[in-house]
This record gives sequence, C-alpha cells and structure tokens, in this order.
Amino acid sequence: MPSSSKQGIGQYRYDSQYKYLDSELDLTPEYYSYGDSISYRDVYFKLEGDNIIKSSNTYFLHLELPQHIQYTTVVKIKLCAANIRGEIDRDAFQEIRELTIPPIANAEKLFESVIIYIDPDESRINPEGSNLHADIYYIDSEERQAKEDYQKDYVYYNAANNEYFRWDGNGKQIIDLDQKSIADIQKTWMAASLTKATTAFDIVFSPKYNLSNGYPYLLLEIDRTGSYQSQIQYKDDNENTYNGTYLDTKEIVAKLSVITNLLENTNDISSTPIKTGKSPNVLNHIAVWGHPELMLAINGEEIKIGQTNFYELNDFTIKSLGVVAKDVNDRFTIDYQYVLN
Repeated sequence: MPSSSKQGIGQYRYDSQYKYLDSELDLTPEYYSYGDSISYRDVYFKLEGDNIIKSSNTYFLHLELPQHIQYTTVVKIKLCAANIRGEIDRDAFQEIRELTIPPIANAEKLFESVIIYIDPDESRINPEGSNLHADIYYIDSEERQAKEDYQKDYVYYNAANNEYFRWDGNGKQIIDLDQKSIADIQKTWMAASLTKATTAFDIVFSPKYNLSNGYPYLLLEIDRTGSYQSQIQYKDDNENTYNGTYLDTKEIVAKLSVITNLLENTNDISSTPIKTGKSPNVLNHIAVWGHPELMLAINGEEIKIGQTNFYELNDFTIKSLGVVAKDVNDRFTIDYQYVLN
C-alpha cells in the first residue's frame, strides 16, 4: 500500500448487549421424494416471507443430523429456487457445502454379520411362501437380564452357550442351529448400544448468485453414488417403500440466523461497531482475538480462529464482517485499520 495513504485505527470489543446473530429461525424438515422404479427421500426446509435466503445477507446455519448405524452419509446442502407452482426446483440450485456424517458404528464395538436360517414362525413367512429368512445378528458375551434390554424382532447370539434366538417382545424364539448358516456377505462394526446419535455442524454461508426472489428452499441432498443405496429398503409410517439411506426428520435440528454485518452502517458512525468513518473509507486490516473455532464471516466467507486464539487479515478490502457470537463465551476483540479516502 502506498505510504502516502492516510490511515485510521480502532478497536472493538464484544458487547453483551449487541445482537451478533439476528432473526434466528427454527427450520421444519420435510421429506422430498424422487425416483421412478426406485424411490428415494431427501429432506428440505421451506422459507417464506422475510425469511427467504437472499444474496445480500450472510447466514449462520446450525444442523444436528442423525447418524446411520452402519453407513457414512454424505449430504450436499443446496439453496433451491421455486418453480412456477411455488414448489422446490432441484434443478435451479446453488450448492453451499458438502457434509460427511460418520456412522454410529466403529471398530471398538461389537461385531455383526448376517444369519440365514429356516424360519419356523409361519406368521413371518413372506408372500412368496418361502420360510427362508435373513437377519442381522448381534453378538452378546452373555445373556441379557431384563426384557427391556432386548429389541423386538432382533436376532441375538449368546456366545456363552452358542445359541441364536430372535426376541419376539416377550421371550426368546430359538433358531435351529442345524438349519442356519452364516453369510459373510456383509460385515461391519456396531455400537455397544442401539441408541440413536447425531452429528452437529455449524456453517457460515452467503449466496454467491443473486436470485431476484431469493432462495425459498434449503435442500439436504444425500449422495447416492454407492451401489448399496439401491439395495437398502425401508417403509415409512404409511407403508410406502423407499430405498437408500435417509435422514429421519424427527431427529433433525436446524436453526438459521442472519449474521449482523459490523460494517453495515458506514455512514452512521454512531451506530456502527467498526467505525471507519464515512464511505468511501475502506477497512483493510483486522486482527481478531477469540477462542479457537470462533467463527467469523468476512465478505460472506467462513473463517475460524485457530489454536493461537488469533486471526489476522492484512491488505485486503473488507466489505462485510460478522462474528458468530452466541453469548459471553464467544467474547472477542477486534483491532482494525482503515484507509481514509
């Protein structure tokens, strides 16, 4: 920068009375089904009125997404336009992030495989009339004591007495060892408990492309490139059949906020946290002190403070600056420098 440029300096500190995140909105997840011979389900959120996502704003999105017991789930977050009927248009989108949700299972837990056996229970015989059945079984080092420790229709293996059995809700249904075989078609590791788990994600984003009416839909699209996706099958509460991994809407938490631009009112010095004077003065140097992982939004881009508790940006034109400060635990200090024009 030319030495003849006149410069100003300042400092801004966290203010517990200031609103760094505005218009927090709890998003309601809904299913989006697609496919012809094979049907899949993704999840979307619909935004209306003043809540429609606009390119003039920078946003903070907090997501808590359910983990699959076995598979890694890759999710693409997309902003979608509406078609002429006001419905989500998957083909008019802007992708903002790709997330990887790990499985609940890991190599420190219990082994599972597939058991194929003759099912003596006529009520479970499938429509084709065959009583050949396949189930996942779970290895127990010893028999569980309480009924509530078992899950209905799960198959278990008790290593203590080499016994396979299905739990019917009240007691054991022993599986004849002479009429079963272990199929090594699928091996994995599973959690010690069958409880559900979620992974949390915090995201800063700003739409890169301006859409005159904004983006009324936020889509969570699962990557279904794996061949196993077409082999997974399940039914919803209405007995509709779907394939592939999916995100259970009952387990999803989603909150969307607008990040306040600390440079918003450059012509109103009294109400501007970062005071650079009147336009066209340019903020070009910041040094931010805060805890590791504190999220910043600089010109709509996500930045995280590292382990040094410090982030610096120099000789760069800063048009917008925000901090994801939810409470006093996210307090910070900004030293800054600007060019006087």
